[in-house]
Amino acid sequence: NHALNTAAVSILNESIPAIHYMVAVTGTDHVPCVPYATFGTHELAGIVAEGIKTSKALIMQHHGMLAMEVNLEKALWLAHEVEVLSALYLKVRTITPDVPVLSSEEMQRVLGKFKTYGLKTGK
Repeated sequence: NHALNTAAVSILNESIPAIHYMVAVTGTDHVPCVPYATFGTHELAGIVAEGIKTSKALIMQHHGMLAMEVNLEKALWLAHEVEVLSALYLKVRTITPDVPVLSSEEMQRVLGKFKTYGLKTGK
C-alpha cells in the first residue's frame, strides 16, 4: 500500500526541501527523490542502495516512499513523518511554487540536536 501524499510527490519527481525542521528525521536536510526504474529490477535496487546511503527515507520517482530505521516500529514512525511532510509540502505548493524553506544553517543546528534528542544525558 502506497502512502498517498508521498506517492503524489514522487510523481512530481521532487525532493522535499527543508519546509519544516522535522525533515531532519531523515538524517539530512531534505527528503531526496531518486530517479525512476521499473519495480523489481536490479536497476531500481542500485538506485535505492545509493540513495539510502545519504538519507533514512527516500522518495522513489513514480513509486512512492522507502523508509529505513533500526527496527520496524521506528521505520513505521519515520514513514509516517515523511507522509506528513509530503502532505504539508503539497499543500504549500498549491499556494506558491516557491516554497519557503529553513536555512542550511538552521537545518545543521537541528540535525545536531536530533543526534541526542530523547536521550538521557544525565544533566
